[in-house]
Amino acid sequence: MKTIIGKNLLEKINISFDFSKFSKIAVLTDENIPKFLINKIEKSLNKEVVKIIISAGEKEKNIETVKNIWKVMFENGLDRKSLLINLGGGVIGDMGGFAASTFMRGIDFLNIPTTLLAQVDASIGGKVGIDFLEIKNGVGVFKDPIGVMIDVATLKTLPKRELISAFGEIIKHGVISGREYFDFLTSKKPEEFNQN
Repeated sequence: MKTIIGKNLLEKINISFDFSKFSKIAVLTDENIPKFLINKIEKSLNKEVVKIIISAGEKEKNIETVKNIWKVMFENGLDRKSLLINLGGGVIGDMGGFAASTFMRGIDFLNIPTTLLAQVDASIGGKVGIDFLEIKNGVGVFKDPIGVMIDVATLKTLPKRELISAFGEIIKHGVISGREYFDFLTSKKPEEFNQN
């Protein structure tokens, strides 16, 4: 699995991964993701992608939404050599990974997390799934994406509150990592860290 971290990467996605082997490419996202992010992917790939836009929120992470995703994929001729790009937060990554892993017995997927929490946690580790019978992540599989592209420029689209709430996960990483990193993370307020 290839992981790329940087700024303004969506404009260069075509040189970051080999897309020539895929018969079709679909992008799964939700209604909160600015459309210009999908446009950047299309422009870089120099081809039209199948757009699958769902409602936002954890409540959508269920089998009914996945059935709708599969339906759009079938209707647009995706096959076993297609790719699903998951563009969004943790819900999109979890559900998109699950949809891809089970579509036609499994196709490749690429995660492009756009929230801080998804960038530091949810997009990595190969845990994909949906909520079922009110059990969070009650149904799922372990399947790694072909890659994770973390474009920190996407964080500019987030409200400040969401950035600060996700910082708790980063501090947890600091506790696990060691004293020096923990001290660095707690030396400033979350909003004082820049994207350089």
